[in-house]
Amino acid sequence: ASWREKDKRHEVYVGISYTGKAERKGRYRLLDKGICYSLEGSTKFGQDFFAMAQQRHNVVDAKTGTYLSDGAEGLRNIQREHFPRHARGMDWRHVRAKMEETYRLLPGELHKKRLKSLYAEKLQEVCQQFQADAEEFPQRSERIEELRTYIQNAGDDLYAIRRLRRAGVALPPRLQGSGGIERNEDVLVGQRMKRRGMSWTKSGANHLLAVRLDLSLNLRRISPRRS
Repeated sequence: ASWREKDKRHEVYVGISYTGKAERKGRYRLLDKGICYSLEGSTKFGQDFFAMAQQRHNVVDAKTGTYLSDGAEGLRNIQREHFPRHARGMDWRHVRAKMEETYRLLPGELHKKRLKSLYAEKLQEVCQQFQADAEEFPQRSERIEELRTYIQNAGDDLYAIRRLRRAGVALPPRLQGSGGIERNEDVLVGQRMKRRGMSWTKSGANHLLAVRLDLSLNLRRISPRRS
């Protein structure tokens, strides 16, 4: 929330780059992690994120790479412009959450049936089912249509990473899990900037993010369990 500017919000972009995941005492930690943030919009964030990832991992010369996001068009554009050789994947956590939210008031656990078909790569069939559901449940038709558009726009991104594996490409385990970015987002933004009653100027938010990013990286070096 913006300080002294009623109803205005600052949008924070957070991205991480890493080379894989390693298990430690039942938890997975990201290997060779880099973090980037921006309050200046998706275009500036994309430039900063690419610069960080290139410096840390030389992504331009990487033989294989994946780019995972929640499907927002601004984030998809970053992949197109800066990571064109990386396979663009979809974070299924967001798909499940949107599906459950859309269908939560409807009978018959329809969201589980739609998810099962979507997991089975029956994309067009599911989109047709969305249309039928919108007609059957007019009270939720607007939300169902929004979900259908979201899923259609995702398209092949939903299955990009699994298809790489089927093609024999060696990829790190648990690659599609979003726990890493969710954890870092919470550490950088959620715990200190989004709780009830908090509001910030853009300058103040930038300074606080810089401090928390530095603390996060230093704590990770001191104690891997906190990564």
